[in-house]
Amino acid sequence: KNVRTAPSISSDTEVDTKMDLSFISIGGLPNFKTSDLLNNPSNVFLEFGHEEKFMYIKNKNSGEIIVDSREMQKTGCDFGIIIKLHPQNNQERTWACCAGFGIWGTSGAAYYLAYRWRDILKWAGDKPFACVVKAKATSDESTEIVEAIIRKQSWPSKIIRKIRCRNCHFRITEF
Repeated sequence: KNVRTAPSISSDTEVDTKMDLSFISIGGLPNFKTSDLLNNPSNVFLEFGHEEKFMYIKNKNSGEIIVDSREMQKTGCDFGIIIKLHPQNNQERTWACCAGFGIWGTSGAAYYLAYRWRDILKWAGDKPFACVVKAKATSDESTEIVEAIIRKQSWPSKIIRKIRCRNCHFRITEF
């Protein structure tokens, strides 16, 4: 929406301590800005965590583990997340991230956001959202959404309902 400001490309280490900015981070837990987004209180969507032997993506509202990295071996797919939110102490900023268990989950999430953003716009509008994606190894174009979460109500509402999206082949949780 902010068309008056030209985007710039920076590494996460260059902007590590800066919080008063809008950004899209690409990379998993080692990425400083992805960590800032995941740890921000406005991230009421997904937990991207790890146990001793596997990583997981958990729905913060239901507590349900949506997928874990052991699925990669079973399915031959990698999994990732796309999250868009407004950070708690700076609501006029927009933070977004694309992160995955592995390379193809991350690049698949980034590909989906870059080339299929109009599809996201259909079901999320301009609201904060999160989605879990899966991508076949070596094929960003194969990326598809597994599950999506939309924050429809204003903070701190916890009304949760499942909705159906015409032409969507995934579950959307709205709260």
